[in-house]
Amino acid sequence: MAQRLVRLICPAVLKTEVCPPRTWHSSRVTWRERGPRQAVGGRGCRHCQGTGYRGRQGVFEMDAG
Repeated sequence: MAQRLVRLICPAVLKTEVCPPRTWHSSRVTWRERGPRQAVGGRGCRHCQGTGYRGRQGVFEMDAG
């Protein structure tokens, strides 16, 4: 089993934005996957000490072999 910790975006500054088409090329999205895409981010506040992140969550992968 493999595990990683990922940072969570601070809920006090959570903001959803639509990705402009110019970012599709840099993210290597295929033609079939193109369409309105959303990105989530945060600027920072006093709750997250200006980082935009607050807390972490575990991501786990299990090998079936």
